[in-house]
Amino acid sequence: MGIERLSTFIAGKEILPDLAISPRINSLDGSVSLPVSETSGVQLRSALRFGEESQKKVSLIPMAQRIEDARFLMSEYSKRSADIAWGLALFRGYIAADSEWMCNVNEAWANSLDVLAEVMFASRSGIQRLPGSNDSLQWRSKGKAALFCASTMDGPPAMVTICHAMLSGTHLILRPSWRDAVTHLAYEILYENRLAHYGQLVRWPSQSDQSRVLNKQIIANVSQFLVFSSNETFRDLIKDVAEPGTDDWDEIQRRARRYGTGLPLAIVTPHTNLDSAADELIEAARLGNGRFCLSAGPVFVMRACYSELLAKLVERSKLLKGGDPLCASSHLGCIDPTERNALIIGIKSFGGRVAYGEIHQKHMDVVILADVPQLTPCLYSEFPGTLLALIAVDNFTEVQSLALDALKKNHREAWTAVTVFGNDEEFNDIQQRLDSYRFLKTGVTARVKQLLPHQGSYFGLDLVRRSTVELNDLKVLNCDNLKEASL
Repeated sequence: MGIERLSTFIAGKEILPDLAISPRINSLDGSVSLPVSETSGVQLRSALRFGEESQKKVSLIPMAQRIEDARFLMSEYSKRSADIAWGLALFRGYIAADSEWMCNVNEAWANSLDVLAEVMFASRSGIQRLPGSNDSLQWRSKGKAALFCASTMDGPPAMVTICHAMLSGTHLILRPSWRDAVTHLAYEILYENRLAHYGQLVRWPSQSDQSRVLNKQIIANVSQFLVFSSNETFRDLIKDVAEPGTDDWDEIQRRARRYGTGLPLAIVTPHTNLDSAADELIEAARLGNGRFCLSAGPVFVMRACYSELLAKLVERSKLLKGGDPLCASSHLGCIDPTERNALIIGIKSFGGRVAYGEIHQKHMDVVILADVPQLTPCLYSEFPGTLLALIAVDNFTEVQSLALDALKKNHREAWTAVTVFGNDEEFNDIQQRLDSYRFLKTGVTARVKQLLPHQGSYFGLDLVRRSTVELNDLKVLNCDNLKEASL
């Protein structure tokens, strides 16, 4: 037990960092330093060769066995929850209670993997027989894949993607964020239990001298690659490999799938329990340090209940205390001191006034931003912290206009989620007015069910292609039959 080093896992072996020369990552407070195994070009070539051979093996494993293997991995990973909470607290600032919650959610989700397989593939075997014939629809992996993860994917969220890849029959080479101190535990479990054929973990910092070469090497040699990042990061990654407008650029785009930033939207009307609405909005903003793509941010509030809701939110935010993220009495996680000024600038750019909260040296309150203008950038710019921005509106027509305009500015086709704190009629009305991947009638937006697709798309389903298998009658036709058939 415990985390003392960050290994990579390549070609069936654990690659330990050299304590004398390996780079190190430091915790947010500088109290802990961990040596990191950085992947070389030679090691990456070995990973790609191993991935090719492993893909042949994984594609032959029946779905039932893949489900059991993924369930085992998720269960064993959750047993390391104390280490996971420690790593996420020191290196990402998450409070231990949030990390424990994520592990518990994943363990419960593991018990429903067979249901997930049926939801994604319309079958628990990956093969759907077509009625009235022997024909079938089958979902087969497109081939070995690379996954580039953002910092918000560290640990339990990454576990979801790893298990989706296992269900899809895809060998996954995962490159986590450089400061990810907990996802490697999943690969310890795979390698210790002779399940290395499901995936590998490679690692290099984005700003290193070799980053561009390694990015190009892995992208050019996998059948598909997926990226959790901003638009800008994704474009920069592709530019490392090919020039825009070239045939190589087009070919890379064909193999790429990006999961970008997203924003949830909350709407509060007078026809709701404002105490419950305030509780759930605060929790949705606080959970996971506000860094989830489903962390609450912009809130449309009808003017008739604006002042009352504002007072309740301020009252509840004042009750939350910062402190040691490993302490049970802490409600608020830590921030990276190097990001403090950027957070302050971000809040100022949204407009309005701070009704409560501030960004301290080591943590930030759930900041309540009042009198936010209707054309605020917070409707299309994700904020990496604990913030609620209250925007006053008169009616749903106004909400519809502002929300649709924000989607265009965010280059999105739908909101990540829309939560309506109102009555049944209002909940049904908003579903007809707005496009969203998820609608909630009240609730904590960030407490997502793991069976839910990410921004409308199942990660595992994106790794496969659907094939039809048609079994025709093999009668030999004579010339007359062929002639008749051609008429």
